Amino acid sequence: MSFLGQNSFALDRFQVEYGDGTVSRVMSFDEVMACPVSRHYFQLRREVFVEAMEWDLPVTEAGEEIDQYDGDDAIYVITTKGGECVGGCRLMLTNAVRVGDDGQPVTYMIRDALEGRLRDIPEDVSQIKPVDPGVWEMTRVISQNPVTYKLFMAFVIDFMRSRGGEICIFLSRPASAPLCNRWGYEVYEVGPRVGLGRAQFVAVCCFLARPDVRQPYEAYKCPPRSLIERFGTPVAQATLDRLYAQPAE
Repeated sequence: MSFLGQNSFALDRFQVEYGDGTVSRVMSFDEVMACPVSRHYFQLRREVFVEAMEWDLPVTEAGEEIDQYDGDDAIYVITTKGGECVGGCRLMLTNAVRVGDDGQPVTYMIRDALEGRLRDIPEDVSQIKPVDPGVWEMTRVISQNPVTYKLFMAFVIDFMRSRGGEICIFLSRPASAPLCNRWGYEVYEVGPRVGLGRAQFVAVCCFLARPDVRQPYEAYKCPPRSLIERFGTPVAQATLDRLYAQPAE
């Protein structure tokens, strides 16, 4: 039984239409795999992350990028238009844990990287390592239509919030984080810039409260101390006083 099943987590028919024929829908792994249109999302992942960004990721004989995080513990938001898959993302709860095919624990991508289980992502990629049912991780985000990207993100955030989500963490291109902030979401960088393949990424924490009027993004480059106190890695916890020292007057 999946972790989500053990916690009586049920999916509704959660979907949204954007008015131009584009539809985003929340799906389970089995639902995605059973539908040829939705399943094309895994080929898009190969095109974007393996071929374009040159990440070292497994690819199936069918040309699909599917890794150890894909399965019953994951939830997918798949976007289609005109009978074709044009994007999507993968969501996981940060308190999910299972045993992988190699007998080692599999949790979520950022946590596994911090614990040295992923060779291509640095172990200091994030200052926080939450294990909490109110914190989600979002990965493998693909949106081929910049016009609907804002609506797509709002839909994903609404879904997580409807399931008790308070925070979402993800690896983002540096330009994406301030974009979400300008849309009104409370966003913080919680790690250093790291090179992954051909691009730079940064760990980001997004609070899932409804959009509000925010300060300019520069004010959010330093996460609140309470976030580090609650979810900080041992290194971040040990340097709290230095990180948040008040400047001398």
